[in-house]
Amino acid sequence: MHKNNAASAVMLTLNITPDSFSDGGVYANDLPKIMAKVEQSLADGVTCFDIGAESTRPNAELVSAQEEIARLTPVIKALCELKQKNQLQISIDSYKSETISHFLPQIDIVNDVSNKLPLELVKQITDSGKKYVLMHSLTVPANPSVNVEAHNVTAELLSWFSDKLKAFTDYGIKIPNIILDLGIGFNKTADQSWLLLRYVSQFKKFGCELLIGHSRKRFLDSVTDKPFANRDLETAIISKYLYENGTKYIRMHEYREFLLMANIHHQLSGK
Repeated sequence: MHKNNAASAVMLTLNITPDSFSDGGVYANDLPKIMAKVEQSLADGVTCFDIGAESTRPNAELVSAQEEIARLTPVIKALCELKQKNQLQISIDSYKSETISHFLPQIDIVNDVSNKLPLELVKQITDSGKKYVLMHSLTVPANPSVNVEAHNVTAELLSWFSDKLKAFTDYGIKIPNIILDLGIGFNKTADQSWLLLRYVSQFKKFGCELLIGHSRKRFLDSVTDKPFANRDLETAIISKYLYENGTKYIRMHEYREFLLMANIHHQLSGK
């Protein structure tokens, strides 16, 4: 596969959990398999890796900070060693202050799905030059029975982010180091998720980078009846749309079909 600029937008998710919704158990307790995937991805031009040790799917079992740290430690250590010779970003998918503080010196991005970290810790993250992902969610784990009630979900989230970013600014948090995530599939109906994707470019108004995590999720039921693990084509089509609309980080489980589409577009358009 030829490298292309689209690879720079990929945030590859590696779930080192036994119970994630689409790939649970694939990488759990298998460091050689994880690192083989990372090294192949680097060869394809992917440079951002999001490591999660606790599932946030509906009804997921909660994991203690101690267990989360134990699961993450060997992977983070291996990635840091790889980082000495390769340009890559390490993101941890965690909402636990203890876990985040433990790994903060080693990582580049804190991917917090809860949006409830203490402001003091968010400031510490951004002051240290790291990036913090502010994601819209109402419950963690995701709860399909609790959804945004607003008639206009786009306007609701624009207002929500505006309020959150004002609170961050008032606290002295560095807004350029904040990444916004619309929380696709978290407390949104399928129609709401599709609507947010359609109008994703509106969220660039805040001057923050955008991250979208739509890969294989349940809202895709409206266009496919494939099992979660087989939804990479659908994910890739949306990923191409997101890339063309300026999304900086496109979080996905599998990137090859997306890069293939980008390569074909490059060949056809000449740009």
